[in-house]
Amino acid sequence: MRNIYLWFSLLILFACKEKKENNINDFLKTTCLPEVDISKVQVKTTFERIDKAILEAQNEEEIKRILEKNPLYNRLYLVREGWEKREPPKRQSKEKDFMIEILTSMAKEPYLDSLRMDYEKIIPLEKLQTQILSVFKHIKAYYPDFKEPEKVYFSISGIGSFPLNTSTDIFYAPNGEILVIGLDWFLGPTYKYPLPTHIPTYIARRYVWQNIPVFIAELIGNRYNAFNAMDKTVLNEMMGYAKTYYFAQSVIPCLADSVVLGYTTKQMQYIAQHKELIWKHYLDKQVFFNTTREFRRDYVEDSPFTLPISQECPGGIARWTALRMLKKYVEKKKLSLPQVMQLQDAKEILQNSGYKGE
Repeated sequence: MRNIYLWFSLLILFACKEKKENNINDFLKTTCLPEVDISKVQVKTTFERIDKAILEAQNEEEIKRILEKNPLYNRLYLVREGWEKREPPKRQSKEKDFMIEILTSMAKEPYLDSLRMDYEKIIPLEKLQTQILSVFKHIKAYYPDFKEPEKVYFSISGIGSFPLNTSTDIFYAPNGEILVIGLDWFLGPTYKYPLPTHIPTYIARRYVWQNIPVFIAELIGNRYNAFNAMDKTVLNEMMGYAKTYYFAQSVIPCLADSVVLGYTTKQMQYIAQHKELIWKHYLDKQVFFNTTREFRRDYVEDSPFTLPISQECPGGIARWTALRMLKKYVEKKKLSLPQVMQLQDAKEILQNSGYKGE
């Protein structure tokens, strides 16, 4: 009789374990947002291998001709006109000459040729171009007035080792005329040349070529994101991130939460196993309506983990919560992407989404 009882206990134990594992697996599955038809959407973006042209240049005169043929790259990316107040033309001229000197020195640097050969092997450029065009087409399907970049420049910066200016990984011009991608930034965390030391490991691992379309979608999505800057609550800030992630998942079909959030499989498994605990923590600590810098840093900003919960809990966990909450609200209200991006009442989303930490 005792053996039969033991057998039944083990059977129940294994059944519960299997059910728990199935629930976790279901949680980890990618849930795709509704697709939009892009079959008739046309975009006119062209791609330019300015990295190749620069590295094959023999002298300053050739560099000058390259920049003359690519005035937008020179004016918007190198000089950064439109981003800040500039000095009189004489100062600008010196700055442009300085850039020519830098590009000429890059052309003479042997390790950059090696770097270029590596990313040409690792990154399938034709596939990447197709993915980028798909992002633009999806955005245009939602926003017919969207003006796609005239050119996407594949560039090289020496992974930040040359003072080209700021933002040498991906640059999106103020008015959207051009997009510049520093391909050498996206060779992965195990590549022999690391990213600059100011980029922590937990962010550096996201710099793989597969994430380039995601980063582009988020850059553009930020410009459509209506944000209530007067609301200083944690809830408002986390919802701002969630809307940008929702934008990316809308213009890149079946994009996983883990990718937009930059989480590993292990981190997502932690969330799946502890989501009720995470929700209870928010309520116990009254996180959502807190307005202190400390709370925004602990729960929303990029970090290796969310320490108030656990060292195993992914950093910026409130962004994940906000994305889950936003999706429930959007589904309930049947909102279009443009309507979602105009939402500014984070409290309304919390109260009417029906989300309870699941």
